[in-house]
Amino acid sequence: MKIVNRIIYSLLIGSVMVSCIKDDGDYDYIELNGVDFSNLPTEQNAIIGSNVVIYGDIITDIPEEDRSYAWYIPALGSGAWVADTISTDKDLNMLTSLSPGLQNLVYSVYDTKHDVRYNKPIELYVVTPFSQGWAILKEKDGLAEFDFISEITEDHVVDVFENVAKVSLTGTPINIGFNWNTYLGWNQMFICTSEGGAYFDGISMKLDTYITDRFNSTNSLEFPFTASGINDRTDSYGWPMLAGGKLYAKPGRYLEDGWWEFPAEGDYYITDKFAASAAHVVYFDEKNKRYVVNAMNGYYMDYYKLIPTVMIDPDNDLFDPGNLNMDCMYMEQVRSTYQVISVLKDDSGTYYLQRFMSSWYNGFESYANIELAPGLVDDNSQYANDNVYDFTYFSQGNKLHRYNRVSDVINQDYLVLTGDVKKLEVHKEGGILAVVYDNGAGSKIEIRDMLDGGVILETYEIDSKVVEIEHKLDD
Repeated sequence: MKIVNRIIYSLLIGSVMVSCIKDDGDYDYIELNGVDFSNLPTEQNAIIGSNVVIYGDIITDIPEEDRSYAWYIPALGSGAWVADTISTDKDLNMLTSLSPGLQNLVYSVYDTKHDVRYNKPIELYVVTPFSQGWAILKEKDGLAEFDFISEITEDHVVDVFENVAKVSLTGTPINIGFNWNTYLGWNQMFICTSEGGAYFDGISMKLDTYITDRFNSTNSLEFPFTASGINDRTDSYGWPMLAGGKLYAKPGRYLEDGWWEFPAEGDYYITDKFAASAAHVVYFDEKNKRYVVNAMNGYYMDYYKLIPTVMIDPDNDLFDPGNLNMDCMYMEQVRSTYQVISVLKDDSGTYYLQRFMSSWYNGFESYANIELAPGLVDDNSQYANDNVYDFTYFSQGNKLHRYNRVSDVINQDYLVLTGDVKKLEVHKEGGILAVVYDNGAGSKIEIRDMLDGGVILETYEIDSKVVEIEHKLDD
């Protein structure tokens, strides 16, 4: 035991002596110059198919001969992060071929003499000309074609089928639409024609699938198609497809989930009036003049059976949705509130504006049933909801009216336009209205700022008749 204690004592003394020894070393310390990246952006947009240019304008005293450069995007490969180097030049100038979306670009300056690397992260947002703008469905030579007015490149891309998608669709054009769930990886466009139409990639505009190819069987399918839809913000809208007065729906979050098979059961006839409300779609049954919805099996929607919408509070509801006895002229969702705006006409020719919500968990709730003044609308009137500001616009001839969805007040003759209105559409960010007019054999589109008295911002000439216009905005 004494021997052990001596050993421990000796080690302690030795360590104390070592710690007290004076360091007389003479060292040369080098102050590194560093790199100032303040002249570089923190974020940058890049358009697919165009060159992205970022100048490596750094501030440093590191001699040029002691520097090397790299532009790279970190990527996960084989379970580890690796650098996908896209350039080794001081300035980045390359044709953008990266995947659309946010790319975490890094600009790296390497001090080769002292083996030190300095990095500058840059958020690179990769977009396409079709990421945001106005999609214009038109009938050209009896077939569907469409243009795209890009708000990204400010280009008017003409005849996208012919020049970009390299496809043609049979049948006359019916309607066009996009989904909004791009944050979940959904980015699709549909174009419906009387013979079916197709779904397209909403980024590249390349063909995804023809609509009839997603039918498990077309034996029960009755032509012509009259309208098409797309899942929008929820799994339970059922990908509605309307043909021969019948509804074809299918479950699934994505287009590839499930198939259209046979029409929904029920006593109904539906052509093109429907709107997504809270967690399901409301359709107008033209045969029985009523609103109908999909039946429910517990908490699950029955996509193959339609039932009438039923009042849940007869003492306070403003109208009976299952017994309207009117024709439906217009029906569209207010995306910001999931309410539905519809305009109906009774046998005497009187028009009514209705505002309501319908859901499988809360039932039906009505908010407005306004009798419209004579001459305010007619059978050719056009309508559009602003989903940011609480307004619905509608036309009669060259007059534009505005309905306030909060106060239920209608501003009659809100604007007098330059011609008879053929179509209306509101920008997804609100406040901007597209107005379509006939223009000889073609059409004219005015883009108006409704937050600035309706002043005309842009005018576009379209070579064919516009069937529908839809604004596209990737979330």
